[in-house]
Amino acid sequence: MYGSRLSVLQKCMVACTYGTSESVLSEMAAEPTDPGETEKVELSVYALTSLSVAVHAGYSVESAVKACTRDLERLYGRGADVVEEFRYIESQQHVSVPLEELFLDFGERSQVEDIENFASVFYTAKRTGGDMNQVLQKVSRMLGDKIDVKKEIEATLAAKKS
Repeated sequence: MYGSRLSVLQKCMVACTYGTSESVLSEMAAEPTDPGETEKVELSVYALTSLSVAVHAGYSVESAVKACTRDLERLYGRGADVVEEFRYIESQQHVSVPLEELFLDFGERSQVEDIENFASVFYTAKRTGGDMNQVLQKVSRMLGDKIDVKKEIEATLAAKKS
């Protein structure tokens, strides 16, 4: 319907403009992914939710990364990949690397389209003075909805095979 190469931001804009979020989410869920990608996206949704909560509580986005790293360490342990990524981001912030560039780098390293799209949205919002709390909430909600739709589709397909 909208083409498979539209970014998450473009799909969100189309959904908001035309009120078709359910069909956009269904289309996004139908896009092929590898099994490890879904797990990475799920972990990223938890991380985004943690960031969003910290920003909503009054932290700057930069300070929220530190709080998010601690939350992720409690949930997954110090050795988890997502924890290591956020620890790396936190360490690079100490040497004055802009957070938006760190998220872009994280997206490239992860090679997961949803994470890359989030990084692009974050970069644009940060550089143009967007409401970061709202951006984080909407993107994490969209990615969470996408995961839920994928799981429903997988469950329906599994039930039909039985």
